[in-house]
Amino acid sequence: DDTDDPLHAWDTRTMAEGRYEIRVLASDIKDNPPGTELTGARLSDPFTVDNTPPDVTIDKAVAEGADSVRISGTMTDALSDIDSAEYSVDSDEEWRPIAAADDIFDSPKEKVSFVIRDLESGEHRIAIRAADAQGNVKYITRPVTIGN
Repeated sequence: DDTDDPLHAWDTRTMAEGRYEIRVLASDIKDNPPGTELTGARLSDPFTVDNTPPDVTIDKAVAEGADSVRISGTMTDALSDIDSAEYSVDSDEEWRPIAAADDIFDSPKEKVSFVIRDLESGEHRIAIRAADAQGNVKYITRPVTIGN
């Protein structure tokens, strides 16, 4: 639209998700006499609008020994690469990074498998949070029981 502002903030949360390009048309017609005005246009590089967090599943939680559990999971995002994942045990504040099964988060579907050691007997709450490249975050939890 017609604007004099050199900067425009755009909240993409109201847009449909997908790939977009923006065409910007600039003109100095307001500040110059007829016949001397200039106009220019530029098409942006393609960009993604992604407001949906990745889907995260814990595929398995299997006891290993008397005080450990192996967690296997999958993270999937429809439009963006998975960027990071972390887990916590019985806490909402102490998060530890998780490595991708292929050692790098660089695709829309990533698998993880990791062992949590030195758990006391009893029930624990394992939480995983994953973020996509657009900063959307998803949290899931699963109870696990160690020992009897």
